[in-house]
Amino acid sequence: MKLWRPLKAWVPSEWVTVHEAWSRIFASLSNNMPLTRRDLKADLLAGRLVGAARVVNKKKGTEQCIVFEREFWKPVEFPYAWNVTGYDKHCREGEEWHFFVRRRKLDKRYPAAANAMPSERPADSLFKEITIPRLRSGRPTDVAARVVSLAPPPRRDPPIYSKIRRKARELYPQGYDHEKTNVLVDGVSKALGKDAPRHRYVIERALGRRRKR
Repeated sequence: MKLWRPLKAWVPSEWVTVHEAWSRIFASLSNNMPLTRRDLKADLLAGRLVGAARVVNKKKGTEQCIVFEREFWKPVEFPYAWNVTGYDKHCREGEEWHFFVRRRKLDKRYPAAANAMPSERPADSLFKEITIPRLRSGRPTDVAARVVSLAPPPRRDPPIYSKIRRKARELYPQGYDHEKTNVLVDGVSKALGKDAPRHRYVIERALGRRRKR
């Protein structure tokens, strides 16, 4: 039985990395890692998601793009967002396999906007569904005004956090979950140079390695 078929052409906009697919599922499950591993594999086996790979052979200087049949995923596991295991028997010498998921299927099952953290969503999206009752004069009613005044403002991360995360993604395009905290912080701090914060815990918080008190 053939476990994959070749793609005639690779269209980047039609695919997202397995790293992104894993991260979306992870967010939809409130950061439950065991269920994320289980659901990603289950979706691929059931055909709810479609997987593909770009197989690069550096030794020969070639690249092949393939789409997998469901049976391919039976021995495959997804320990972390950046890691795919269980396909080694298919690899040939000099090959590197880079895995992807069809964007259309992923967007339908795990919409990107729905899985974004509050600080990553557009500012007005947090209040998009709130309807404030108004009087004929056009002014909000007293009840509505009190509700709005009591609503806590959306918490926003300091601007330096975005810069830190962006630099971390540049240093670790395949993800940095596997990196030790001290190695990760040192690398990001060095890469930021003069823009690096004075205290290490700022980088740790920005990268989710330290909880706020």
